Amino acid sequence: MNEAQKKALEMIKNVMTPENLQLTVSFTSLFVLVFECFKDMVIDRPKEFFCTEKIEFKEDKIVYYETEKYKREVRKLANKPFEASLRWFANHKVITESDVNKVLSIELRRHSFVHELYNVVHNGISDEDTQLLADLVSIYKKIDSWWIYNVEIDWDEIKDPDNVKQDECISSSLVMIDVMINILLKGEGETYRECLAQIKETVTSKTKR
Repeated sequence: MNEAQKKALEMIKNVMTPENLQLTVSFTSLFVLVFECFKDMVIDRPKEFFCTEKIEFKEDKIVYYETEKYKREVRKLANKPFEASLRWFANHKVITESDVNKVLSIELRRHSFVHELYNVVHNGISDEDTQLLADLVSIYKKIDSWWIYNVEIDWDEIKDPDNVKQDECISSSLVMIDVMINILLKGEGETYRECLAQIKETVTSKTKR
């Protein structure tokens, strides 16, 4: 069997084996979801910081209007808002230039998952793809924890601020992403089903009061 035949057989296995197909579909969906959440966060955080005087609600979403200071401090850093925001975080030493370049390469892979999904299903998920997702989550956590620790936390409400570590600060959005990754890729669904049951019970009990 030559290399072309081996490749063709592997592609058939990726499609015809239920486990392989399910993993590919789950992984690509999760990858795109995490990236889109990350992209929204990266763009919105500097806007939230600089544009507090120009906001409105549209369809239950906050819309931030670009102020002159935001344009000077953030938008001038790159042509696209996403890259400009990444570079703003890099300028503040939250992430590195290497992180910025890594995210931009991750964005290209995200485009492949969205626009070339048929080919992705045939070729399957590579070790490089799983590493890209791990890198994305790692950079996500850097920005998320820095923002909460330095911007969002109301230190007057913290009983023991000296024991609060930046890398332990995490948003509810990132917690849910960790949950989804564990459920879909690590097989720990039962643990989180128990957590979900407890959350539902808590919410229900409060509603009945």
